[in-house]
Amino acid sequence: MKPHIESTSLGVRLTFDKKEPGPNWIFIPGGPGMGSESLLSLTKHLPLKGSLIRLDLPNDGRNRQNSPIDLKTWQTALLDAVKGFKHVILVGHSFGAMLIQTMPALEPLLKGVVFITSGPDNTWYKTFAARAQHQNLPNVSGLRKAFLENPSDESYRHYMIHCLPYYFLPKGMIEGGRLFKSLPYHHKPYLWALEHFHPVSKANWVPKIPCLIINAENDYVVTDNPFHQPAYQAKNIDQVVIPKAGHFPWIENLPEVKQAFLNFEKKLS
Repeated sequence: MKPHIESTSLGVRLTFDKKEPGPNWIFIPGGPGMGSESLLSLTKHLPLKGSLIRLDLPNDGRNRQNSPIDLKTWQTALLDAVKGFKHVILVGHSFGAMLIQTMPALEPLLKGVVFITSGPDNTWYKTFAARAQHQNLPNVSGLRKAFLENPSDESYRHYMIHCLPYYFLPKGMIEGGRLFKSLPYHHKPYLWALEHFHPVSKANWVPKIPCLIINAENDYVVTDNPFHQPAYQAKNIDQVVIPKAGHFPWIENLPEVKQAFLNFEKKLS
């Protein structure tokens, strides 16, 4: 059965992997440019009550639009989309969570928020190269240079598929490879983030609503504990580190990711 798809007036694409009464769990992918299909291997396995909805911003992933790619456009579109639902739990993976953290206007609209393998600032971005060298990850600088010199959807795909060891542990490489090969890849939002978002990214609100932060023990893209600041050591914030897992922790350790969501669902109710 094909998922139900809707679009908002501002061009947000909403894919309902499950549509049932109850809370609305809205998932925003990382990347950007990889598309919400990167989260399907998570949403299809989560036994949560309510609706599970994957969100593609205008001109991101497969949601090709004749619209600008910039922070204000995406913030406005995301805020408008969330306002169309009640009882929203917003789930951001990597860049998706970073985007949420630039938008304090979201908090009054949410019942809860989940950040997966993300961070509150761009420290991860500044230390990425050193971390890759420390972990003896393959040198992909040549592929990155080739992509930047001739950016296209295909060169973006080629580059990302060769970056698999950065995102997955050896035990997750086969499934991770299948996932990466299946994604739509849109290079323009990825370039925008490299030039305009990641170099200056910083959270401008700390959740006071129920919040779940899922980190991963072997996340080579961000770090294993980016939310170590005192502001995030609060009663409303649960932090979980998924052992033996990388940047897409549900690929290598789905049971513990599912349990983290189910524990958070209980807390919300």
